[in-house]
Amino acid sequence: MRLLKKYYTLLKWSIVIVANVFLIYSLVNYKGYDNLWAQWSRGMASGIWWLMLVLLLVPLNWFLETRKWQILVGDLEPMPLKKAFRSVMGGNTTAFFTPNRVGEFPGRSIFLEEGNRLKGIVLGVIGSFSQTFVILLGGIPAAIVLLSLFDAKNFNAIYLSAATFFFVLFLLLYFFLPEICKKLSSYSFLHKIKNILILLSETSRTKLLYICGVALLRYFVFCTQLYFMLRFFCVDLNVWLGIISIATNYLFVTFTPSFAFSEGAVRASMAVLIIKVFSGNTVGIAAAGISIWLINFVIPMIVGSYFLSKTKL
Repeated sequence: MRLLKKYYTLLKWSIVIVANVFLIYSLVNYKGYDNLWAQWSRGMASGIWWLMLVLLLVPLNWFLETRKWQILVGDLEPMPLKKAFRSVMGGNTTAFFTPNRVGEFPGRSIFLEEGNRLKGIVLGVIGSFSQTFVILLGGIPAAIVLLSLFDAKNFNAIYLSAATFFFVLFLLLYFFLPEICKKLSSYSFLHKIKNILILLSETSRTKLLYICGVALLRYFVFCTQLYFMLRFFCVDLNVWLGIISIATNYLFVTFTPSFAFSEGAVRASMAVLIIKVFSGNTVGIAAAGISIWLINFVIPMIVGSYFLSKTKL
């Protein structure tokens, strides 16, 4: 038992050190500081209220994610909001150096009782799936509108058919997950994961709907944050064009392979690629993408490192 605790302690500190090394590497190798500082100075002089609105939404953003996690694991063990918050922040640390943030839920599950950690990872995937479903829900129609605006001659039923197919597929997979898992648990060749399938089959559709509702609220919050950040950096974008371009942006970012420590560059590049259609201020768009990454991912990762280092395994 003592050897096992030493192993867990070593693992915990390794995660914290590796995540922060990757952060330092990313910050040292970033080449756009001159433009970023210039844009920040310009924004602070002309639109500081936009920045304040972004920062005011930060607690709401992480409260919603914390609440979603609290609901997901509530049947495994009682989790006060404070502990759920520490767990979510810790997940940001383990997600920081893994492809497409796949390490997020193992990191969160460290804060659960030892016997519940694997189940917590599985339930966490449901939460991630709900957020992806919501991003598709908002992003696919926005992408169709974007295509229709700039490719009107070739826009036809093919776009709508493809979008409808993927949306319906995710809808069925998400809301019929209990029935699907219950059916799969009856197959003998899946006996090794039968307990996990049974756990998922016991997730009520009411809970799935509630989680999806929380995910939808959070989607609205971080889309609004990006819009306010764009306005802070003097990107002239009305609300309607903001809705179309930001929803499309998050759709593409979600399905772009990346590591969290390099997401700043990915998010900036994707934002420029899509939003520059409506605004020529590409430097401001890139600065907004980088800044949202710093506020919504880097700072929580640092906070999560502290919580992770204090956790007893």
